[in-house]
Amino acid sequence: MHKTLVRCLLLVTLWALVGIAPALAQYNAGFQGVVSDSTGAVIPGVKVVARNEATGIDYSSASNAAGVYYITNIPQGTYNLNPA
Repeated sequence: MHKTLVRCLLLVTLWALVGIAPALAQYNAGFQGVVSDSTGAVIPGVKVVARNEATGIDYSSASNAAGVYYITNIPQGTYNLNPA
């Protein structure tokens, strides 16, 4: 009885992990860049928005003290990037 229960739990765990993996793989895209002015000086605190063209969903981030922004863990697709 105990071995059967353990086997069932292991099987359910494996099914759960197999089902989760494809869902997690869909969110592995992102953007990184530097916000700067025409002289090349970095601009901190600028909100950068990435809009998914297919869904219209926005993902955003703000540039840090070095002018660098990161937008991570977003679905793969085509995006328009704009300062807000």
